Amino acid sequence: MLSEHDEVLSAMQAAVEALARVEALDEPVTPSSQRQYTQLLRMATGFVGQMHRRVVQLAEVSIEYLEEDFDLEAGLGGQETRLHRRGGDGRRDAHGTPEDHANSGEEEASGTQDNQPQPAGGDESLDDDLPAPDPERDVVARRVASLWPGAFAREFFVTDFVHWILNPRKGTHTQRENDGFIRLMGGYRQFRSELLDQLLTGAMMNMAQWTDLMALSARIDGREDPVERLIMREEFLEQNPKGERLYSFLVFMIRTVHTLKFAFAYNAMNKEQKGIYLTAVFKARREREIAEMKRKTADDKHEKAEKDMRKKFVHKHQRVTTSRNHLLQLYKVFGAGVLLDMNWSIATDSHPGSGRSSIFGATQEVFLRELRAQFDMQHEDHDFDCFEDYQEYTQHRARQTVKQFLEVVELPTVWTWIRKFLVEFPADGYVDDGDEDEDHDDDDDDDDDDDEDEDGEDGDGSE
Repeated sequence: MLSEHDEVLSAMQAAVEALARVEALDEPVTPSSQRQYTQLLRMATGFVGQMHRRVVQLAEVSIEYLEEDFDLEAGLGGQETRLHRRGGDGRRDAHGTPEDHANSGEEEASGTQDNQPQPAGGDESLDDDLPAPDPERDVVARRVASLWPGAFAREFFVTDFVHWILNPRKGTHTQRENDGFIRLMGGYRQFRSELLDQLLTGAMMNMAQWTDLMALSARIDGREDPVERLIMREEFLEQNPKGERLYSFLVFMIRTVHTLKFAFAYNAMNKEQKGIYLTAVFKARREREIAEMKRKTADDKHEKAEKDMRKKFVHKHQRVTTSRNHLLQLYKVFGAGVLLDMNWSIATDSHPGSGRSSIFGATQEVFLRELRAQFDMQHEDHDFDCFEDYQEYTQHRARQTVKQFLEVVELPTVWTWIRKFLVEFPADGYVDDGDEDEDHDDDDDDDDDDDEDEDGEDGDGSE
């Protein structure tokens, strides 16, 4: 075993021994001790989850070289965590190992899982005045709660960034969404561009077609008629580029900017303007179907048939618009961070249900509502004086990561186009970095660089 591996295992063993010395919470319980003990368990669960995810990542990229009898789950004992209230004193019983946060997903929304909280004992008549249980709300609450442990104490490395580009996780919608929330909150540590260049060696590819792609983007931006501009943007977003993962990631970044531009422009329209746009895009996107309908239908029935077709189209388009507004809400808080994770790729009319769990809208709403309060509660885990400082820092690091990445793959024109968007459509709390041209490598020479600084037609995100 390599010496550095010995150090890792020794540190993990020491952590296990330290946790074994923690006593169970017992009487007398005060609000302060209850809060601190809960914080301990939440953060411990978060660290365990981070370590397990890292082990899984290492196993995935090394699987062909591992021994055939290697079992990634062997150390977990196949157990689940179940917490339930005891009938008498209201304490909790815990059994098994910590439950993976990603399991708090849409598969539980039916309320049929056997790890649902058990009702407390006592006089059942006392429950008569209580509101009926809401399984979906409970699932959302548990899912969001699983995101908070250590949320503001971590920053991810450039190695994580490259791994997630070239080895996207194959998991449920819930798992990928939870990963996305966690990465947005953590952000990325400062890194050398040379290291990123080395990590991407072998993944680079011929970028000749990018000239045409950016020329198309410029033509879309330059179209004066707002309806035509939205239709062209819609057509661009419907494309489904194939090829290398690096290429797909680059296309994702550009598609995401187009998606956000669409959301900003569409939300700025009044009801009449939206109606005009929806009719125009319907006729543009369904031109062939409309012509076929008119060929097969009697003249006196054309109007009603086309009206029915438009209604179905608008209903389908509503889901896409809602997804775009969900992304816009995340962008307003985390800025360019949404450009760094393909988990935030948005579906289109062709695949309106792909890429999102059934309770994503409700989950994101609760997540964003609780974000600032959780930041304040975890003040001992970070060095920021206030949420605004944290927001400014994470947005700045996201912009720098986007810039360095596009410089390494030799696409400065893409960065110029993206930065123009970031300035013209700033996220909440955005602070201009000047020309964004500070020298990352000089900063990294400092030993302390790590410390441097369609509700129908509106799509309100309520789906």
